[in-house]
Amino acid sequence: KPFTAISGLQKSIEIVTLRYHQGRIYGHGPALINVANDTTVVDTFQIVGRNGRGFALVCLDPANGEADWFRLDGFSKGYSMYHAMDMDTIGHISVAGSYGGTVGIAVFGQDTLSSPTAYAKGFIAKYSPSGALLYVRDFEGSDTHLFNAVDVAPNGTMALTGQFRGEITLGDSTYTSHTDSDLFVAIHGPNGDPRGFMHASGGRGWSIKYLGGDVVVSGSFPTDLHPPLHNPEITLGATTYTTHGWRDIVLARTSLPTGVPSKASTPDRLVIFANPNRGSFRIALPARLRAAHALALRVFDSTGRQLHQQQLNLGDPRPMVDLFGVTPGYYMVSLSDGQVSYSGSLVVE
Repeated sequence: KPFTAISGLQKSIEIVTLRYHQGRIYGHGPALINVANDTTVVDTFQIVGRNGRGFALVCLDPANGEADWFRLDGFSKGYSMYHAMDMDTIGHISVAGSYGGTVGIAVFGQDTLSSPTAYAKGFIAKYSPSGALLYVRDFEGSDTHLFNAVDVAPNGTMALTGQFRGEITLGDSTYTSHTDSDLFVAIHGPNGDPRGFMHASGGRGWSIKYLGGDVVVSGSFPTDLHPPLHNPEITLGATTYTTHGWRDIVLARTSLPTGVPSKASTPDRLVIFANPNRGSFRIALPARLRAAHALALRVFDSTGRQLHQQQLNLGDPRPMVDLFGVTPGYYMVSLSDGQVSYSGSLVVE
């Protein structure tokens, strides 16, 4: 099935990653669109108004190639790059990547990420099997950090690799690079919460895979595009390696990193209580959303179908939500101010 650009000015949409889940093929890849009035057509789906660099997600019926759904996300007035996709065992889709530029805006449906600097910032976005955005969140840093690859464990935990320079803040911890580009391994929970981080001295990570209780990461060093080489070494643990020429392959196996403490006193996450419950619960607002002027709460079932939406009473720091008549089961709750989204799991008994 071809992707069609009606105006003819669109540069490219590619599908470079495929996953199979419960009789459907899910595809992901980079998209570059030149002008805002381009129209992208996939079967019966038409998307107008994307401009810049982002990524495409599509779900296909392998029997006939027809698209169940299609979306374009991550587009910015600057750039969005180095995306990667993987899925968990219940069909949730995780996309990791980076965005930035002179303006630093990336649009995901009704949510918009923004960066006050021209440096690239990493993000994690999660989607339901039906293509609904469950959450998207980014991470602060003093300079560029790129999320180049993601692998999702059966329980939804994510392993990421890439590179960063300067400082990156995860939870209550701030990490400083040893060089102008350090390879890193990061572990995040199913809701995007950081759980572990480690970095080498030098290099960049390009691919990562869970292996038992460890992860295997591949990458390269040095990061210089042309000789002379400013940093011809990489340090992994207590061992330093020197390049044999211009650019060398890195392949390393390591235990899962830890050491990112949670924010116990002022959590920057969505807290649902009581949980499990019978359809009535309260939420504790994430620290980043407590000064918001308007908040939209959405509830999705395990297939990604939206069941409930409401505007929250911002006069109550722990607002009540009632889901009368909902079937017992597992649900995803999303909370957004239109700039950033948080999500949490809900069990109704």
